[in-house]
Amino acid sequence: TLPSDKAISNLIRAYRDANGTRSRPIGIAMALQHLLADIGVPTVAFGEYSYTSLLTCSRTPKEARRIFKLMRDHQHPISAFSWSILVDIHAKMGDFEGCAEVIQEMAAEGVVPTQAAYTSLLAACYKVCNDGRIPHSVRAKAGKIGWDHWQQMRIVGFEADAMAFGAIIRLCAARGQPERAINLLEEMQRFDVKPTTLCFSSALRAVAKSHEIGTRFEHGWSQ
Repeated sequence: TLPSDKAISNLIRAYRDANGTRSRPIGIAMALQHLLADIGVPTVAFGEYSYTSLLTCSRTPKEARRIFKLMRDHQHPISAFSWSILVDIHAKMGDFEGCAEVIQEMAAEGVVPTQAAYTSLLAACYKVCNDGRIPHSVRAKAGKIGWDHWQQMRIVGFEADAMAFGAIIRLCAARGQPERAINLLEEMQRFDVKPTTLCFSSALRAVAKSHEIGTRFEHGWSQ
């Protein structure tokens, strides 16, 4: 008797957590080796939960695409949650353009991008903008893409939670944009979203960075 989809998923997650971390996933080769060779579970037994758990084992977007191919080969639909995991894999690498491309691909496939996908993209943009070793032009592009997708998310109709607000305020802080950061805090109050400590500290960093830039380039004057 084949194990259930949820049982396989639990097995993958237990093996993943015992042998890797979120920042250092085990990779799908190791996960599939454990399932197919060590335990003898055939791919025909995989379902939505199993494939989702396998995606979380991926080290790179290329590995995640291999899982997508498996899903398509077995006529298994790719859910918005699975797409969001792919966005997050790009985000962990700081690949903000890859995040944006996957979100665009989701829309082209008729899948509505999730708030989690947008939040992952914002995190990737912040990661780039906060790294002073990256060229200014690339950081500026990341800031623009992040802000454009934040607006897109609101136009689509998502009610942003504290995590999403925190991600965009952190991005504003990295770009030294205090007006936007403070406006976002006020927007949280209007929508009854309770700001976290991260939201307040990020807004303070935005003001501090703006002041630093002002005193450096505006003859000691900072609005």
